[in-house]
Amino acid sequence: MNDLQNNPEADYALPANTVTHPAITRFFAHLVSYIFHPLFIPLYATYYLAFMHPGYFIGISTNNKIWVLLRVANNMVFFPAVLVLLLKGVGFIDSIFLKTQKERIIPYIASGTFFFLDVSCFSKSISSAFNINCVCF
Repeated sequence: MNDLQNNPEADYALPANTVTHPAITRFFAHLVSYIFHPLFIPLYATYYLAFMHPGYFIGISTNNKIWVLLRVANNMVFFPAVLVLLLKGVGFIDSIFLKTQKERIIPYIASGTFFFLDVSCFSKSISSAFNINCVCF
């Protein structure tokens, strides 16, 4: 077995014959990867359903649609992002990029908790005709 198989957390150095791409290509590749990061997908889906889909939010005012979008952004983007930054600051993780499986466990559990919190908030607010005074926001 080689050294990389024995130590999965080793820093991986690029081999000498690795092809590097032009800076503009790398810039756009990083830009696309940040825009389509899985953290933002629930926000994009909520925006699509609230403002672009013709029948999903019928009868809901634009103000309430914006509040729904803000709640999704709060519970599904802001809280998980802050959690990763806190874990980095406290020292539970080495990098915000979460390179090892061990580093991803706490953010996965916390994100699942935030998603459950968001669903329970939405079920309470839907049953009370979008009462925005939910504990989640």
